[in-house]
Amino acid sequence: MDDNTKKVVTQRLASAAGHIKGIERMVNDDTYCIDVIKQIQAVQAALSKVST
Repeated sequence: MDDNTKKVVTQRLASAAGHIKGIERMVNDDTYCIDVIKQIQAVQAALSKVST
């Protein structure tokens, strides 16, 4: 993997990790489930971009 690809992948993974931490807070704060699901879908999309 070249350096540029590593940088992009690392940034996308960091973004997904941040989203996951946010989802964890939402669950702990009893956030409305639809809002949690929307964030989970956002993480899934971010992870999908990593694999392409």
